[in-house]
Amino acid sequence: MEAAAKISECEIRLCLCHHPFEMLADWDSKPVRQTVAKHFHGLLNGHVHDSEACVTKQLIGNLFVSTAGCLKPNEPFSGYTIIQIDLEKDTITCLFRKWYGERGQFDQETAKAPNGKMVF
Repeated sequence: MEAAAKISECEIRLCLCHHPFEMLADWDSKPVRQTVAKHFHGLLNGHVHDSEACVTKQLIGNLFVSTAGCLKPNEPFSGYTIIQIDLEKDTITCLFRKWYGERGQFDQETAKAPNGKMVF
């Protein structure tokens, strides 16, 4: 992984992918997931037009994963996630936002988490 080697000394190493690993072929999903978990702290992906966040603990390493929605007002499943990383507290905070057409604005996505906020 040339990209991982170039940023190996960075405090935070993020991998950006358009598709989530679940969309890869079965034979490719596990080795890619293991490689990313070994070399990166976080994975940011999209494509599924829904937001989600989790921390996976694998034998080879821990990985924070955030899947973002699409950012298009007036579109179904439109939303985004603000990610705050606090190195001193060793926490990641996700602020989920979604489009509310009846109000014509983005606001907290309380169906995902209380006040649209989740701390890892």
